[in-house]
Amino acid sequence: MSEQVHDQLAQALHQIRGRLGDGILADRRRLSSLLMDAAPEAKRDIRVIGAALDEGVPAALKSAERHLLGLEMDRQANRLEASTGLRLDIALQVVRILAYALDLGPLPSVYQGTQPVAPQTDSWAGVSQPAAPPQPAPVNYAPQPVYPPQPPYNPGPGPGPGYAPAPPKAGLLDKLPFDRKYLFGGAGAVAAVVGGLLIYGQSAKPVGPDPKTTPVEQAVNYAGELTDMGVAAKPTLESNVGSATPLDIPVGRRIATTELQKLLAQDSSTLLVDVLADPHQTTLRNAIYLPAAGYPGTVNDNLQPQVAAQLKAAVGNQPQRPLVFFCAGAMCWESYNAVLRAAAAGYKNVYWYRGGLASWQAAGQPFQPLPQAPAPPRAAGANMFDP
Repeated sequence: MSEQVHDQLAQALHQIRGRLGDGILADRRRLSSLLMDAAPEAKRDIRVIGAALDEGVPAALKSAERHLLGLEMDRQANRLEASTGLRLDIALQVVRILAYALDLGPLPSVYQGTQPVAPQTDSWAGVSQPAAPPQPAPVNYAPQPVYPPQPPYNPGPGPGPGYAPAPPKAGLLDKLPFDRKYLFGGAGAVAAVVGGLLIYGQSAKPVGPDPKTTPVEQAVNYAGELTDMGVAAKPTLESNVGSATPLDIPVGRRIATTELQKLLAQDSSTLLVDVLADPHQTTLRNAIYLPAAGYPGTVNDNLQPQVAAQLKAAVGNQPQRPLVFFCAGAMCWESYNAVLRAAAAGYKNVYWYRGGLASWQAAGQPFQPLPQAPAPPRAAGANMFDP
């Protein structure tokens, strides 16, 4: 089912419901007939929508709290997959179609960003599950400066017949009661002292991102990574990981796609850490996979020592190397949680790549197959979410 058909069915269902009311959602046969009139080429997909109606998906979406709607959409898609044998990506598109028809969400294509969905490959499974992206050649998306035109240089009248330069006027230095060479010598000494202090000040700065430095935002908002969703930053871990995220983070630093490209080019020791727990097949090139780092809970729970041990094994003897945590995108808190856990474990040079897989894909950057995650040892009877 193509992205255009998703939107076409969503709009048709929205219009039918607006014209006939919610009661039409209980009449599968009539609704299927009306949808066939609107999209005759989508017979299979209309049957899938009928199956979702039989499973009670519309009622479940309408009863969900708005801030938990993303999680409920994922849950309903998993229910459809389990009960009907549908592929999860198809089930999720049907849930999004119904959410739009019920005025609970945008058109299905909005979730997909700018990339089309291939029917036979992995697709986005919910607001926090990524697609298997295409493999485009790397592109430099850094904006180029535009300089204003300069006026033409006009040197004025040059020497010619009878030209003689005017005698220099007496300046302030000519009126000094001592030889000006002493003035210049003293100025040179002062400049040397000031320069030494500046160099010392630069060398005395701690390693890692300066929390007071305001990053320069890029020109392109890849997959909504720069969008302010009205969510306040907080110093605690988030349990509703499939929801809108803040634009700031109290520790470390948020980094956007263009900035991350520059960081990777400048510092080859930068470690990319994928913490998306939901199943996905691909990740950023050269990334490692530590899903436990993004789990909810607290930075003092039973899981925290295991996360600290995994990070220590990953960085080796380079605790100051940049750590960049990411997950699905701007609707995923797992990378936010991971930054807080890493900071609590003592790491200072940490970054939150809010755009994650979605923004990296939208920018056309390279991916690789997802590496296997390490299995952290767990004490018998321990609950990772308990404090």
